[in-house]
Amino acid sequence: MENKYIRWLSELDKSSGLIAGGKGANLAEMYNSKFPVPPAFVITTKAYYQFIEIDVDNTAELEEKARKIREIIIHAEMPEDIAEEIIEAYSDLSVDKQALKMASRDALSILKHAHNPVFVAVRSSATTEDLAESSFAGQQETYLNVKGNRELIENTKKVLASLFTARAVYYRKKRGFAKEKFALAVVVQRMIDSDKSGVMFSKNPVKNNDNVIIEGVFGLGEGIVSGKINPDTYEVSRELEIVSRKIGEKKTAITRDSNGNTIQVKLTPEKSREQVLNESQIISLANIGLRIENHYKKPQDIEFALESNEIYIVQSRPITT
Repeated sequence: MENKYIRWLSELDKSSGLIAGGKGANLAEMYNSKFPVPPAFVITTKAYYQFIEIDVDNTAELEEKARKIREIIIHAEMPEDIAEEIIEAYSDLSVDKQALKMASRDALSILKHAHNPVFVAVRSSATTEDLAESSFAGQQETYLNVKGNRELIENTKKVLASLFTARAVYYRKKRGFAKEKFALAVVVQRMIDSDKSGVMFSKNPVKNNDNVIIEGVFGLGEGIVSGKINPDTYEVSRELEIVSRKIGEKKTAITRDSNGNTIQVKLTPEKSREQVLNESQIISLANIGLRIENHYKKPQDIEFALESNEIYIVQSRPITT
């Protein structure tokens, strides 16, 4: 059966923004360029148009009715054909799509019936997102540590509904996108169980020099984004030499418990003053950052995660100031 609403990263590229949104197109571009991007599929804008048809041209009415629209979306039944495709793709993601390609039909059947659903991140990907002039970062929702078919469908609806938060509507209006035809895709990506994570700028956005800036914390990276955790900061030259390192006092870490709940844990004084990334990881990350910048021909704002010492890139967008 041909998928109408689902596309894997291998089927998309940087020109796929209209069906995969900015984030989905960027992730696909990096995945297919052999950067270490976790496997993912995209619930395309075709599903959005099928599920939601709202006139966003009437901005005043939209602002007034945004809350009501969100409630309608969240409580609406997901059309059966869309739900079936999402669950089928999730099942494939849980047993690793690359393994599926190698498996015989009998082995495939055993794999798919024996698998444990994996934790995923359910991430918004708007058609106007991650543009060079407007990043739209954080304007729609992302849900982490989602596991199970029902939870995936419910969180997909929440992501679609987040296009209609007052903040997202206001931001679009302020950036001159109020009258654009909007659509949202949803990226469903294998959740990295991060031992360490952070953000990296392939060019220093503060001093405006050419050095790579890396900020790292233990656990998940939300602590950096929210400003709750004081990260380590490393500066690396374009010749891949570490220019400076500042060890932040990281009193807490955001992590995942065995039930998939995102929790904040207190670190011991020794752990809080420990350097997050070792020299090899810092150099490897800076090298990846420069390669991504070279690929896009623009300085990049990159999110990364490490699981069992493996580096993963979970997002990259142009640096906007």
